[in-house]
Amino acid sequence: SGPDIRGLDIGTGAVCIYALLGAAAYGWSVVGSDVRPEHVRSSARIAAASGLAGRIDVRRQQDRDRVFGGVWGRDEAFDFVMCNPPFYPSAEAFAAESRRKLRNLARGRKRRSGGRPGHDSTAGENGADRRGSDNFGGSGSELWCPGGEVAFVSRMVKESARYADRCLWFTSLVSRQENVNKIEKIFKVKKTKLAVRSGETIQIWKKVRCGAGAKGSTILM
Repeated sequence: SGPDIRGLDIGTGAVCIYALLGAAAYGWSVVGSDVRPEHVRSSARIAAASGLAGRIDVRRQQDRDRVFGGVWGRDEAFDFVMCNPPFYPSAEAFAAESRRKLRNLARGRKRRSGGRPGHDSTAGENGADRRGSDNFGGSGSELWCPGGEVAFVSRMVKESARYADRCLWFTSLVSRQENVNKIEKIFKVKKTKLAVRSGETIQIWKKVRCGAGAKGSTILM
């Protein structure tokens, strides 16, 4: 703990929640990056209002095709990188998943009621819930990007090779086990090795499972 521990939060969002937790609970110094200027402004205001502006630096990533380049300084080093990447490959995929969850919610309500007829004030046509779904919330850039989390995390792994001598841990959340499998398949082996300039290697060598059952996610390290 303490300000000597430095972290980089990729895609910090409009409220920089992970940066806030790290700075407030552990005293870390955290850089948060985001592609949306309104998110950068919002997070900077929240950090300042929380009295943590000295520990949280929010930077805009102006190139959507890069993860680290443009926000990682030339001589800058971090103890860790963390990321909660966009889940879906497109807005259409997100909308389809929302509709699927709404249908499941409607079926669940029907089972709990024993199939008894009655009016549900929260249900619209075809069982759609007017309050919205229990799907992931957030803005477009937080929820989807071309290729979804498989493409984003794969790009992150590749780019990390250029910063291997300036960071101890690169980590990312992956929302679904099937996507963990796809990421591993992209790199051919379970312990992925990428050559770096020094001749050393980087490995995806540890997976930490979070949650349980279908709701579980995985942290890749």
